[in-house]
Amino acid sequence: HEPITTVHVHALPVGPDGKPRFSALLLGHAPLVAREPLDLTLVVDNSGSMVGEGLARTLEGIRSLAGRLRTGDTLSV
Repeated sequence: HEPITTVHVHALPVGPDGKPRFSALLLGHAPLVAREPLDLTLVVDNSGSMVGEGLARTLEGIRSLAGRLRTGDTLSV
């Protein structure tokens, strides 16, 4: 897998619970280069508004991200 080189974060409309929401787009097209290990923490909204397709797409994105990590990287969800 390609390394993640760019992260785009976008604010979404406030959810029905009044809390802010965001989406993140992770892009990677650069050749593999040496870097320090990553320590990533993700917080997943599992409220009623995320039931179904929203949660499925979120989990798909997390799996994709996890598949791009390198030895020494840490991902906490």
